[in-house]
This record gives sequence, C-alpha cells and structure tokens, in this order.
Amino acid sequence: MRVLVMLAGVAVLFAASPLAAQDARRARATELASLGVRFAEAGDRVSGRAYLRDAITADPSYAEAYVELGELELARASFHDAEATFRVGLVRAQPDVRLWIGLARSLVALGADDDAEAVLAQADAQLHDDPALLAFRAERAEARGRWSVALALARRMASAARSRGETERASELEARARALAVLVGSLDPVRGYDRGTSSIRSALADR
Repeated sequence: MRVLVMLAGVAVLFAASPLAAQDARRARATELASLGVRFAEAGDRVSGRAYLRDAITADPSYAEAYVELGELELARASFHDAEATFRVGLVRAQPDVRLWIGLARSLVALGADDDAEAVLAQADAQLHDDPALLAFRAERAEARGRWSVALALARRMASAARSRGETERASELEARARALAVLVGSLDPVRGYDRGTSSIRSALADR
C-alpha cells in the first residue's frame, strides 16, 4: 500500500512538472519583456529589442513579447521586421487581437493594402466580433472613404455592444450608424449628390 502511495505521488509530481516549468518560463518571459519595454521607453531601443527577443526565447508562446517587439519595430520604421514579428507571434503565441492589428499596420506601412485587408478579414473570421478589431477596421474603412463598409461595421459593433450589455456604447454606435447610413444614401448615384454630405463627413470625423 505504501509503495502504491509513493508511486501515486511520483505520478502527480511528473504530471505537475510541465505546468510548473511553463509557469517558470512565463514568469521569466514577463520579467524580460518588462525590462525590454522600460529600456525602449528610456530611449535605448537596442537593449529593448534584445530583452524582448530574450523574452520570446524564454517563452515562445508569450504574445505580449511579440506585440511589444512588433510595436518597437514599427516605431523605428523597420516594417519588414515588424511584419515578421507579428506573423511569428500569430503562429507560436496564444491568440491576441493586437498581433492581427499589428500585422495589418505593418502591411499598410509597406504599401500592401490588399494584403492588410485580407489579414483583417481572416482575423475577423477567427475572432468573431472582437471590439478592438471591429473598431480598427471601421476607422480604416472611414479613412479610406469606404462608407458602406464603415456602416456595416458600425452596425455590427452596435449589435455586439448590445449583446454585452454595454447600453451607452451601443447607443453611441447606433447613432454613428444612422449618420453613416445618411452619408451612404447621399452618395447613391441614383439619388445624386447631397449638399449635406460634407457636413455629415465632418460630424463623423469629429469624435
């Protein structure tokens, strides 16, 4: 009986070891990433990058390190490095909307707008009405004058906010959707140009 208890204890120890090891890796990666951010914010981007890369080595599944390193590469206009960082993060780390958005921003900076749109569509299919992703897509659609797309996204955001019980936010988004609907209608070639279009655009831009 004593032998069985000892064997059971050993089994539990071996089962717990991978979890304990992962916790240790995550703690180390968190510490290194924090140092990297602090160095970068102090103006030492070289050390910042080094610490963030060490954080990724310590725990390749730690999304925060990829996000911070990718943002650092964007800040120093290393757009190809930023793209690579976000792509690797999406493969190796746990899902994080910031990785998708970072990748899209990198592609836009590289002039690959169509690729950025494809990335955002793929993210949307996987993340299912993530508020940050929808907001980013809506802002991008409005900046590019794609008002019908912006309208559809505003309606989706309003519906998602309602389902989460965010009444005030939902009301704001519904009001925005109504304004966008008027704008889209005014641009309809059948109805012709509406003199109120510019004022509606100005109101939409004034957030």
